[in-house]
Amino acid sequence: MMSINLPQGSVQPSLPQNDTPAEQVARSKALGLAQEKYILSTDNSLGLPLLKTPLPPEEAFDERYKAGRGVATLPMVTNSAKVTPQLTDPYGPFPGLADYESMYIDIEQPRVTPNWLTDESFGEQRLSGVNPVMLERVTDKNSFPGKLDLTQLNVVIDSSINIDQLILDKRLYIVDFTPYLDGVQEGSVPTPDGPIQKYLPKPIGLFYWNKEGAKASDSGLKAGRLLPLAIQVDIDGGQVKTFSPQSPELLWTIAKICFSIADSNVHEMSTHLGRAHFAQESFGAVTPMHLAPQHPLNILLKPHLRFLVVNNQAGVELLIPPSGPVDQLLAATLEGSLGISVAAAESWSVAETFPESIRARGLESKESLPHYPYRDDANLIWEAVVSYVKEYVNVYYKTEQDITGDYELQAWANKLADTGPEGGHIKGMPSQIDTIEQLSKFLAVIIFQNSAGHSSINFTQYPYIGFSPNMPLAGYSDYRKFLAEEGSTEKEQLDFMLNFLPPQALAQGQIEITFGLSIYHYDSLGDYARELSDPLAKHALYRFSQSLSNIEQRIEKRNRLRSVPYKYLLPSEVLNSASI
Repeated sequence: MMSINLPQGSVQPSLPQNDTPAEQVARSKALGLAQEKYILSTDNSLGLPLLKTPLPPEEAFDERYKAGRGVATLPMVTNSAKVTPQLTDPYGPFPGLADYESMYIDIEQPRVTPNWLTDESFGEQRLSGVNPVMLERVTDKNSFPGKLDLTQLNVVIDSSINIDQLILDKRLYIVDFTPYLDGVQEGSVPTPDGPIQKYLPKPIGLFYWNKEGAKASDSGLKAGRLLPLAIQVDIDGGQVKTFSPQSPELLWTIAKICFSIADSNVHEMSTHLGRAHFAQESFGAVTPMHLAPQHPLNILLKPHLRFLVVNNQAGVELLIPPSGPVDQLLAATLEGSLGISVAAAESWSVAETFPESIRARGLESKESLPHYPYRDDANLIWEAVVSYVKEYVNVYYKTEQDITGDYELQAWANKLADTGPEGGHIKGMPSQIDTIEQLSKFLAVIIFQNSAGHSSINFTQYPYIGFSPNMPLAGYSDYRKFLAEEGSTEKEQLDFMLNFLPPQALAQGQIEITFGLSIYHYDSLGDYARELSDPLAKHALYRFSQSLSNIEQRIEKRNRLRSVPYKYLLPSEVLNSASI
């Protein structure tokens, strides 16, 4: 794993109730000063609990971060300088799909580029792509969303496929974007020649586990692959139209593009910005407010919250202002996009563990879904985090009375649970923590979400969204009207698709933003032993690091047998915090 020089200045940990009266007074004064600097408030344009600016200087990016990120993004700068003169019509379409591949001069093409048109790639991305948290198993026909037109579905799918049998065999899966996107208004892009309308489809996709196709191995990986069965797209007049691999090839490709536009918008604004960033801000703010620097839990959480709030502030200032990248590149109006993020942040719960989130979507069985790299690799890290947190917590909390008597911990929990204008608004957080088990669960969720949870959906952005035909951030032609019409020719379908995909300059913008968000690694999971002073805490971290090294080897072995290697949950690739 990568070795780095992390900040020094470790302190001797202690619980406040075990300190001398003089030490308790000093702690109280230090926390009072911290609370003057860390002011959490919902009084902002998002209505979410965010730190008021200016942020405390302790939260700023350090010089190593700024220099390292600057160097990492330099190839993107030189690439853009070479690409821009080649854009013959910045707000017009490319003449052909191959032109999208010509935009990578000083940077590598995203990994999805060679295979993005295949159904195999499209299905695999539900399992190991940028947004692998949307797939759900269909348990019975009554669980189909009310918006799904089953009559159309039965007409367009392959006659050899039996929906009822797939459900019975636990091999039918769905991705429904309508709950996230219903009511979200579509935006436009200002250009010298007037605004260009953007389009945001609201599709539903059905997938099935095909037992044939991929190689089996002796490592527990079974043959098979996830393939798309059908995609329902909203069209004119409030109607829907369903497409499948049996549809004309270009119409099927357009339907997949409609699905991918919805996926990229839900990923960026819900899965990523809402849940992995904004929902975590309260932990970054409340921890230094209510846990003294020498508190064992402050010491534990500090590396996993490093640069979180300053990175969130950078997002607010650079990504989501009017005319910023979100407004320009994503399909919705700025208000609509931010609404998706706010809803996601408010719905995230610290009470839901990673395995519980997998079970909630019916995807825990390796018998019915043998290949799910996100689930399988993340489970390894989750189990390691749980063991580490339990061992660490047990160093300092011997009895439940140690928990209830820790008044800094109780103030921390109470602030996080508070739903007032200066509260943390953390769903699932009780105002009082009573047991060691309860505390360990919450800490494991926080650490996992800010490390593996964030990294798995951040560093996949350039590999999958960096090639805009694979996951456009918006559509640019009226898909509803076009798909509602019957009898279009192949030439008309190709012309529509090229006009539907991002125009030249906006495709370049999509490359730049996803490259910038995916390229830099500040640290790697568990690499902060120098910040600990307690030998027992160091031992717990050492055991955690050993577990991560073993996990690295296991995932590397799995990847040698996977048709598409999944590197985003290799511990060496996972950051400690949501620092980018």
